[in-house]
Amino acid sequence: MRDPIPSSAESPIRGLTRLVESLKDSPVLSQPEIRHLLSDLNIETSDSDVQVFLQFDRQNYCRNFVLHTPTIQVLVLCWSPGQASKIHDHGKSDCGLRVLSGSATETIYQGTLDECTPTEKTALEPGAIRVSPLQ
Repeated sequence: MRDPIPSSAESPIRGLTRLVESLKDSPVLSQPEIRHLLSDLNIETSDSDVQVFLQFDRQNYCRNFVLHTPTIQVLVLCWSPGQASKIHDHGKSDCGLRVLSGSATETIYQGTLDECTPTEKTALEPGAIRVSPLQ
């Protein structure tokens, strides 16, 4: 497995900026590569390169796009307490998620989008990582 993020502690670019720089010309990533990236990423909501993407809305959660290439999207998702995303799947795409602050509840469903049943609920705390399908 390759390491697309340089490991140098002296790198002048940190966190989200380093991630974007390492991914902007990247091909499709495998699930293990996504997990590796999210695990090794040194990122916090207090970082200035993250702060600009911390946009919230009173009515709905926000999908704040950071990078969009033909093969990769990087978003900062912001939910206020009590907000939720609709039941959805990711089609043929892989999805990686890391909780930076606060907590989230992930509910897994079985069935189709038209007819589904919740089968698992997991509390995700800061640092939690999920890569779909669940590993």
